Amino acid sequence: MKAKPISQLRSLPARVAQNLRDKIDSGELKAGALLPGRRSLAEEYEVSVVTVEQAMKELIADGLLRAETGRGTFVSDSVASSRESVVFPSTTADTATAIASPRESHSRRSPLIAPVIGIVCSVDMLRSSPGLLESPAFWIVTALERAIHKLGATAIFRPLGPGDGWPQPFADVGRTLVEAGCDAVVYVEGCSASEAASVQTAFESMRVPCAFIGSEILPAAAYSVCYSNFEAGSMAASHLLQRGHREIMFFSAVADRWVRDRYNGVRDAVSAAGLPADSVRASVLDLEAKFPPPNQTGPDWQEVRAYDAAREWLQCAPLVRAVVADNDRAAYGFMRAAAQLGYNAGEHYAIIGFDDLPPSRVRGLSSIYLPLEAMGREGARLVMAAIEDEAEMARVTLKCNLIARSSTELIGSR
Repeated sequence: MKAKPISQLRSLPARVAQNLRDKIDSGELKAGALLPGRRSLAEEYEVSVVTVEQAMKELIADGLLRAETGRGTFVSDSVASSRESVVFPSTTADTATAIASPRESHSRRSPLIAPVIGIVCSVDMLRSSPGLLESPAFWIVTALERAIHKLGATAIFRPLGPGDGWPQPFADVGRTLVEAGCDAVVYVEGCSASEAASVQTAFESMRVPCAFIGSEILPAAAYSVCYSNFEAGSMAASHLLQRGHREIMFFSAVADRWVRDRYNGVRDAVSAAGLPADSVRASVLDLEAKFPPPNQTGPDWQEVRAYDAAREWLQCAPLVRAVVADNDRAAYGFMRAAAQLGYNAGEHYAIIGFDDLPPSRVRGLSSIYLPLEAMGREGARLVMAAIEDEAEMARVTLKCNLIARSSTELIGSR
């Protein structure tokens, strides 16, 4: 059976098997020769013992090796010296040989053994926040790519947007990356539960791992890293409840899944404190109807929209002494509208946001810090382990952190 060119092989076991096959074809490993142990080969190729075992099984099934219980694994006596060698394309001969060979120096991985990981993220996700540096996807992708390279692999970034046939099925994008030679693909934000299920099915058929990183828990994903917006909302509300507040306003300038998850987390914390459901006032649906999203091109459109909505709200209803804003930008808009009416955060009311943007430090806004960089690093670690067959199905949920500042110093009535 003629082997595939190395440049077409994707998985680590296939690459290790091909290198051993080449040694047998060239006569470096002669008929009857005893191979080093699994652990020694794993160290030589810098892969897991499981990966070596899979490569061995492939060669045993092809009749190139034979395993003898208690003795070891040998090159089959029936191996013919005239076996057809693998032919490398002339344009990639040097690269293919280098990738197939075991690492000679412990300072870095061999180029071929080093996996190639595709990263998929829509441009819409990268631009979903007021500015690129405020986009959660931007920080996740940045940390993910850096961690991939630090672990000795190579990353291929595939942004999706206008001009790329968008909208394009996520599974098709991943399949294209796999066909281009990626050993695994990581999807950053944007995948719904149904889309993730479709992607997972496609990758299982290709026998290539895929992972998902984002703010949504995806039950169908074999490998995923996320944080819980529900838990983040609960954390924000609990902070206010611990300071004695018994009525909370949930203020939002947009209507989206993540907003509703945070709102439900606030309601859960209030319920857990033994307070009635009407202790939470919500502005989510009202604002969406009265203040449709403006042109989302400016860096502060959420803040402007939140300011307009908060000003109307505060003119029609009494000020609630504790506010959970759906993110920091919405909190800035609320604080500006309230200040114009003589209400100052931390003095007349308490307010907390999400994202912990840099201006929040200057404005004294308490905020929930999202573990975006940690998600990228954990995603890289998880997908590398999946490539080397060292990870079982894993769904990692990282915790958010509370950054308390002067905006929540006000103590509520007990």
